[in-house]
Amino acid sequence: MNQRRTRRVLVVGAGVAGLSAAHYLKKRGFEVEILERESVSGGAVRSAMRDDKYLVEYGPNAFLASADPLIRLARELSIEPLIVGSDEASRKRYIYSRGRMQKLPDGPLSFLKSPLMSLGGKLRLMAEPFVRSKSPPSETLANFVTRRAGGEVLSTLVDPFVSGVWAGDAGELEAESCFPRLVEVEREFGSVMRGMRKLAGGVRKRGLFSFRWGMGTVTARLEEELKSQVRNGAFVEGLERGSDGLWRARGQGCDSTGGADAVVVAAQAHAAARFLIHVDPNLFSLLQGIRYASLAVVHTSFRDKDLPEKLDGFGVLVPRSEGIRLLGSIWSSSIFPGRCPRGETLLTNFIGGATDPSLVDLSDEDIASEVISGLKAVMGIISPPVYFAVKRWGQAIPQYTVGHRERVASIFERAGALPGLFLTGAWADGISVSDTVAHARATVDKVAEYLKGLT
Repeated sequence: MNQRRTRRVLVVGAGVAGLSAAHYLKKRGFEVEILERESVSGGAVRSAMRDDKYLVEYGPNAFLASADPLIRLARELSIEPLIVGSDEASRKRYIYSRGRMQKLPDGPLSFLKSPLMSLGGKLRLMAEPFVRSKSPPSETLANFVTRRAGGEVLSTLVDPFVSGVWAGDAGELEAESCFPRLVEVEREFGSVMRGMRKLAGGVRKRGLFSFRWGMGTVTARLEEELKSQVRNGAFVEGLERGSDGLWRARGQGCDSTGGADAVVVAAQAHAAARFLIHVDPNLFSLLQGIRYASLAVVHTSFRDKDLPEKLDGFGVLVPRSEGIRLLGSIWSSSIFPGRCPRGETLLTNFIGGATDPSLVDLSDEDIASEVISGLKAVMGIISPPVYFAVKRWGQAIPQYTVGHRERVASIFERAGALPGLFLTGAWADGISVSDTVAHARATVDKVAEYLKGLT
């Protein structure tokens, strides 16, 4: 009797989604081939040691203690011992407001004493439990916050947070897609504040973590494990399913010895759309509807003696209402050890985003000017940095704009009608590294179920 051949899966994209999917496919015993356009793998989850002394992050800087899917993956990759916790000082976070950095309140009493908001703004927020309305479908985050807590909470607290995490615009993002738990709590308890108080009795994991050599440790380790399966420099022009039921990729560097029983598209939504335009034009249109925000990540290091004061905390966010183009600054060397030489402070600054998309196209000199101007205004830094580097992301972070949930549901419905086609990525169900890993793993479960049913 002939042995049943090993099923083969093609993975398109070697970011954290594609590498994670390939890892789990390989664990299940499938033959895997990964096609990646860039000469390096990892996507935005990459770290680098620059000038032999600056450990910089090109994308995400940390993960939460609650990031179970990522921690589980780290354990499987034998890199869990490399996880490092943040310095206690990182609990302190700042907002630039009314011309100076102000500490973000960490409790009800400190909130009442904080000069961050006016008395009227505080009273409006405290009245949130008495607001009777509930979130309608496809409500913007800006409307959700304003309806429940008032405009000052939106402009002073939520707007800079959204710029810092999503590089987005609260007036465009969908509340239920970006913060589903808040909408659930409102619907269940009638109030976000009341619901959070009732749920606060449970055990909550706290803390901020990374890896000794940065977040890129995860993708570097995945790439090492999968090096014989990754084909870099493969420019996919399109995907097609032949009459034999096998999937194949067309494009430069995509020649392969045979077709694949299934394909996992783990690229950004706009790239996935291009791959599938001839497979399903409607799927192409839906994927094209997912927008991305551009972003420039700017690393600067200053001598401690040149700083007006010690930067002791996680960092500072800047509301758009302040008229400063700097979105925020993470004080990297104050959070994790070994990020820069002694006597220096390494900052990871962000500029651009959905509200300032053209900035990413400026020259390095002009970006430097904007960042240094922002650091001077926000932190009073007037000395030039001893280290400066720019990383541009033309398509940085997927934007869960109004209609996102319905759009994603339609994408997966149409993809599900195409045998052997599977999609995953940060655009689908959460932008964090851990959410992306979780979705990739769940996708592999579906792939395995599909392949099991093949004769």
